[in-house]
Amino acid sequence: MRLLREYIRNILVEQDEPVTMTQGEVQLIVDRVFPQIVQDRGPGRQGVPKIELHADIYARHSGIAGMKGEVSGEAKAEFVDENNAIYVYFPNMKNEEDVIRSILHEYEHAHQDPKKYEMYREQGFDGLDNPYEVDARRAEEKWRKYLVASAGGVP
Repeated sequence: MRLLREYIRNILVEQDEPVTMTQGEVQLIVDRVFPQIVQDRGPGRQGVPKIELHADIYARHSGIAGMKGEVSGEAKAEFVDENNAIYVYFPNMKNEEDVIRSILHEYEHAHQDPKKYEMYREQGFDGLDNPYEVDARRAEEKWRKYLVASAGGVP
């Protein structure tokens, strides 16, 4: 059944159809790969962050169920230092790679100093050129290691 769902998902992606994963599908991936990521990377600055799945970034921030905003369809995940939490927005996940990359990216932020992140922003590093964002994107590149691990070690 999983292979059939993956086959259909791949066909939709090839046809540029919007594809989303269910909360349950994303949670299964998180449960499989996050312990290995923690083991490989060690705890973050404040220990191991919790991971929560949410339907929308605006709904989470506002506390209003169903709330939407201009990046509702784009926000994949975020790390919030004050809560030591990674929030994953499951409807925006397209496949297992997307989930793993998002977790790796945000887990990198869990290792970074938020004051230094702000210092970079004040120095004019905004968005993609912020050295901490560069590091987080680099961390994402290791996603295949966890794809293999999540498939039971089969390449």
